[in-house]
Amino acid sequence: MTIDPTADEMRAFLTMQQCGDYDEFATEEAIYWFANDYHGGQASNLYSALSTGGFRPGPCANGPEDDYLYEALEYEYAGRVSCDQCEMLSINGVACHERGCPNIGARWDKEQGEWIKQYECRECGFTVDKGYSCDCAQSPYPD
Repeated sequence: MTIDPTADEMRAFLTMQQCGDYDEFATEEAIYWFANDYHGGQASNLYSALSTGGFRPGPCANGPEDDYLYEALEYEYAGRVSCDQCEMLSINGVACHERGCPNIGARWDKEQGEWIKQYECRECGFTVDKGYSCDCAQSPYPD
């Protein structure tokens, strides 16, 4: 899943979240920090929002003062992911576990709300969920 909403899309979403009590500063602050954490490079919509938005952090700032709107953006666009085994970080939308975490090499399943262990198929190298077999053994061509 690519996380790349435009600034206008995020403003519209956050306007609905604030239920008529719109706070422009808090909105721009949340967009700035979300774009800072999840942009995919200079060609992305999020980088554009980061560069042209109406918020500039002070020299001692390291995140939004109020997490509510930031977390709403994270939930809507990034699907907030955490690990129950370590203090995982999300870097540009990629889950980065601590060394030794049992969930390293697992994928987050949003529908089930849990980490699914995976393995690499010895035949083709494809990544497969644990408990399932790879389809490479089943030839698509009849004998």
